[in-house]
Amino acid sequence: MVSELKEEFLAGAYQVFTPKTEQSEHQEIVRLKKRESDLLRKIGQLQVDNDFFASACEDAGLKVR
Repeated sequence: MVSELKEEFLAGAYQVFTPKTEQSEHQEIVRLKKRESDLLRKIGQLQVDNDFFASACEDAGLKVR
């Protein structure tokens, strides 16, 4: 609990000392990094799914690209 509060405080403490424009830029960067992470995770999952189904098709004797 305390460690979570500390992490939250440290993540937002910069806002006290930075101008509003820098804060909005920082928030945009954080948002974009999260979006990138989500997209990379999705790409990885799709690759796993693709490999699985390609293997299943080969095992079933179906033509794989």
